[in-house]
Amino acid sequence: MLQCEFLDEYGINVIVAHEPFALEELFDLLQSGEDGEEGDLRPTLMDLRGVTPERISATEILLHVEMKRNVDRARTTIPCAYLVWSDAAFAVVRMANVLAELAGVTPEECTFITEDRAEALAWLEAVGCETRARRVH
Repeated sequence: MLQCEFLDEYGINVIVAHEPFALEELFDLLQSGEDGEEGDLRPTLMDLRGVTPERISATEILLHVEMKRNVDRARTTIPCAYLVWSDAAFAVVRMANVLAELAGVTPEECTFITEDRAEALAWLEAVGCETRARRVH
């Protein structure tokens, strides 16, 4: 289950995952914004502390990455900070990000994984400023 909101003070989208959770939900959310709304392209905080990413298999992750190949690249390169609660969750998210990088779907510099919300928000703020500056020029 995904809960989405916009944090105006940071200018970011926040997605909070709760059980039951499946990667298909993330893909559906990624596709649902393809109507061109600018807000959908804001840096995103993906809070995975309410789920157990390590129960997601490598096969499921590879399928998810493959499905993302058919999504507009502007959507798959949105800066995203992943908030996790354990080393095991960190490892699974890191593996997924590396596989997405190797597949040419999401560059590694567009992702950040941490257990610290303040650290995630600081990274998103910095990368969000860079993203806005590139769009202006």
